[in-house]
Amino acid sequence: MAAEACFAISGGVSKHLTGALPPLQIAWIRFVVFAAVVMGVIVWRRDWSALKSQCLGMQVVRCLGIVGATIFFILSLKRLPLAETSALFFVSPLLIVLAARIALNEAMNTARYIAVGAGFAGALLVIQPGSHGLGLDALLPLLAAVSWAAAIIATRWTGSRERPLTGVLYAALVGLAVTTAFLPIAWEPLNTPQLIFGVATGVAAAAGQWFIVLAYQRASASSLAPLNYVQLIWSALVGYVFFASVPDNWAIVGAVVIVLSGFFAIREGKSFTDIDRRK
Repeated sequence: MAAEACFAISGGVSKHLTGALPPLQIAWIRFVVFAAVVMGVIVWRRDWSALKSQCLGMQVVRCLGIVGATIFFILSLKRLPLAETSALFFVSPLLIVLAARIALNEAMNTARYIAVGAGFAGALLVIQPGSHGLGLDALLPLLAAVSWAAAIIATRWTGSRERPLTGVLYAALVGLAVTTAFLPIAWEPLNTPQLIFGVATGVAAAAGQWFIVLAYQRASASSLAPLNYVQLIWSALVGYVFFASVPDNWAIVGAVVIVLSGFFAIREGKSFTDIDRRK
């Protein structure tokens, strides 16, 4: 839940910055700050072992998923309303559940599928997307959802093999390398407020990635998937603070559904774990 709060803050600040800066430049700023924070921690701790990955190939796959999700989501914030963007992006928890069953062979039952579906229904109540067509721009948040689901599954696979600091470091460095390649075609001069906001979104994103790695070391991907919807609650708070946007009654009802479905799925996941341990 802490990770989702960080991502909501980062997303809100990024939405603000899209009014003045190219999305790819915003993504680059996030990864610059991300990399600086992580490298600062490594230098301070003199923890040079964090530079070495035990499963480099899967780590790169994970990082590319994170980079793809970041770029596509910020691009969608530039082109689409926030509600529609959020609605399409939150297909990702459903993809995580399905991918966890296929790629990780995680145990599933009907109740957990229902919990994720209920969470998605709650998300729709919160965001109340419009019914008008979005055109090809709708592919952007969908691509972000696919990328994020791939990153989460890879995080679950690497979680027991890698230290959290290593995972966060590689995400920062790969993201920085990819987005730097786009700077020649996506750069605008920064003023002081934009620089401050850019640093803020980078710090929030870095903290979110750290919490994600810790979470997937301790719980299954499918049981944690519904908690992605908690980001919508945090997003409502960010919207109120930054944009003076107040959720309506349907949004509050949706938030309750999201939280209940998330905790139900976790309980079901723990039940499966207990059964496996008794076998």
